[in-house]
Amino acid sequence: MNTVTLLPINKENVLLVRINQQRIDLIEKGKLLGLHHPTTVFISQDLDELIMEYQKLKLS
Repeated sequence: MNTVTLLPINKENVLLVRINQQRIDLIEKGKLLGLHHPTTVFISQDLDELIMEYQKLKLS
């Protein structure tokens, strides 16, 4: 049985959820469309931006 962990709603946790969702989407699209497909590349770039935003938040 899967358990769900509820995190407090704050910018850090929202970013972590978005990063994980994008990571899953990237893996699925990469398998389905290939790593060089424009959709896969777009998702990868978006994920990079989310990760950078998270790192900036952690450093501040």
